[in-house]
Amino acid sequence: EYGDDRADWRARLATAYEVLGWLPESLLEWQRARALELDNAHYNREVGRLLLLTSEPAAALTELEAAAALNPNDRLTWE
Repeated sequence: EYGDDRADWRARLATAYEVLGWLPESLLEWQRARALELDNAHYNREVGRLLLLTSEPAAALTELEAAAALNPNDRLTWE
C-alpha cells in the first residue's frame, strides 16, 4: 500500500521528479520522506544533494552533516 505516510514512496516520487528535471518538487518529496524517517541517513543525504543543486549550500551542509552523523560509513555522503 502507498500513501502520504510512506517514506519509501516519497523517495521514489522524489527520484522520478528529479529524472524529469523537477528539482523543487524532488527536494520537497525528499524532505517529506526525511520527516517520516528522521533516522534515515539516505534521506538526509538526498535532501543535502538537492539543496546543493538548487544553490543552497549552507542548508545542504546541515543535511549532509546529519547524514554523516547517522551513518558515518556511508561513502556516498562523503562524495
